[in-house]
Amino acid sequence: MSNVNVITFDENGVCVSVKSVKEGYVLQANEMLAEGFDTSIMGKTYDSESGTFAFSQAQIKDQERAWRNKELARTDTLMLLPDYPNKEALTVYRQALRDWTSTDAFPDTRPTLGG
Repeated sequence: MSNVNVITFDENGVCVSVKSVKEGYVLQANEMLAEGFDTSIMGKTYDSESGTFAFSQAQIKDQERAWRNKELARTDTLMLLPDYPNKEALTVYRQALRDWTSTDAFPDTRPTLGG
């Protein structure tokens, strides 16, 4: 007996696992057969109309907020250095990071240092 690949979804339609099972496996309500064993779909939402997996807008926003938070944390120490070169640009950048989520540019265009 050969194996088949199965994708498991959570209650929101997000792929939570890709597994190989024996042929004849009985699919559960939250599962579907997969053509290959592609783990890059993990965490993505399935669009049944197009048959594709993509991150939802909410997931993208969460990912971008996490990036923004890491950037703020990464630059925290630099702000403590009194002689940090171009500290004014860093201050402007950090303010742009804080304001970003309330702008039309969010989540598509990240703020840049000196930008």
